[in-house]
Amino acid sequence: MQRALQRVTNACAYTGKRVVHLALLALLWVGCDVEPGLEDPTGRPPAVSNLSFTPNELDIRSLDPSQVANGAVEIQVDVSVQVVDSDSELDRVVFVLRSPVQGQDAIAFQFLDPSTADQYAGSFPITFDTGLIGDYLVEVYAVDASNLLSNRALGTLSILNDGQPPVIDEIIAPDTIQRPATGTQQEQLIAVVSDPDGLSNIANVLFWNVNSPNDTFSLFDDGDQGGDETAGDGRYTVTIVISSTNATGTNTFAFQATDRSGLKSEIISKDITVE
Repeated sequence: MQRALQRVTNACAYTGKRVVHLALLALLWVGCDVEPGLEDPTGRPPAVSNLSFTPNELDIRSLDPSQVANGAVEIQVDVSVQVVDSDSELDRVVFVLRSPVQGQDAIAFQFLDPSTADQYAGSFPITFDTGLIGDYLVEVYAVDASNLLSNRALGTLSILNDGQPPVIDEIIAPDTIQRPATGTQQEQLIAVVSDPDGLSNIANVLFWNVNSPNDTFSLFDDGDQGGDETAGDGRYTVTIVISSTNATGTNTFAFQATDRSGLKSEIISKDITVE
């Protein structure tokens, strides 16, 4: 009997430049995650279980300084998993290590080799950015000769490091903005941020009007959103929109950066007057 093969690919994408009105209206950001694939209901996909890997946790603070070079550390990750395929046509078993930052490329993508009956294993040297701490997703799945995908076996590898808090070195923004007679105009606010543990350790940079401290908004360093020009250069940017209907007067905005350990920079304030 000929087996029908159904391939379904789910993908979604979001692009665009983000701006914030001076009145600081919130904007929504929608993301999506893509599964490795869907099972053919008429076939017998393989099944993975009993995922095991070491280490499960790495505390960078416990390492000898000689093990850390140029903000990176290399460790050996050992992975094993049980794979059962009733059709006996297993093609490959895949190990993926995903960054704690959503949307980044996988840290590792490797194939596991058969070791014993129904067992697949691998040992891989993997380099971690010491600033990019957090929970890395470990994922293993199998694919058979008919391209049917198994379930996913999941785990977490935690990278820990207290480090030091980030620093906002400078706020680049106009002191005075002339309100347009009609329509709107755009202005950029830039927070220049550094971190002793590396720029990759910065989790977010936020700003808010001190009169509305619960309404916080993000600045970006991705070379795209908020009008940011260059990704990863420590210049976090947001574009605000000034309307002819904006009230005149002076507003005080506060800026703060947070790293992946939860350490926060000092709050830096900036007065902007609309005339």
